[in-house]
Amino acid sequence: MPSVIKMDLDFQPESITEPLVIADSNNLIFCFLAVRANDDGFMHDCGLAVFRTKSCLIHKHGYPNDEAVIAHPLCQFGFDGFQICEVQNSNWIEDIEEQNSLIFPNSIYSDSFKHWIFPFKETTLEIIAKDIEWELSSESYDLVRANMLSWIADNES
Repeated sequence: MPSVIKMDLDFQPESITEPLVIADSNNLIFCFLAVRANDDGFMHDCGLAVFRTKSCLIHKHGYPNDEAVIAHPLCQFGFDGFQICEVQNSNWIEDIEEQNSLIFPNSIYSDSFKHWIFPFKETTLEIIAKDIEWELSSESYDLVRANMLSWIADNES
């Protein structure tokens, strides 16, 4: 049975932000405007959050938006539609293993891949990859976008 664990981040997507997602067949990188709560109790801009995957197996970006996210299948396992989370014992990974077992019966993805879910205002991003890393950047959006494109080009398989 899946379980959804909130990622230990000190920031979250700004309430109306949408991610810039760039991917090729094996890599995915995305960024969004991040905010964090300060001592005054209000959310404050903390730059662009940039996430890079290692060996992205699959991703989906789009539906549901924030109004429809309560119907997401992971909500029954603890996903609240607001927090960035890791999905443990992912049904999606199990489905991939089952599909692949027809040709490669010894394929086991659950030992080496993880599933994350990122809710945004108008979209949700879900990723299965070996790992994910992130950083907060204070650089301009244009520079971050250029660096993201460069990272994809440098990591093409």
